[in-house]
Amino acid sequence: MNMNSMMEGMMQNLRGKTGGDFDKTFVSEMILHHQGAVSMAEAALKTSNRPELLEMAKAIIKAQTEEIAMMQDWQKTWAR
Repeated sequence: MNMNSMMEGMMQNLRGKTGGDFDKTFVSEMILHHQGAVSMAEAALKTSNRPELLEMAKAIIKAQTEEIAMMQDWQKTWAR
């Protein structure tokens, strides 16, 4: 599956949803999206020799991992 197909699938999952249903689906899809970014950044750390890409990959991993944790906390709070 290519990136465009994946993004279209994520957008399709949001269509027609409102309120809490939208919020929960949006967060779930964003967690998956961020996990994909972290995986790609980890691959860059293992493969790239370019200092600028290595620096960016580290920043992506840090930021996206923090955001994943934040969104997972929201999911726990909203499930109560």
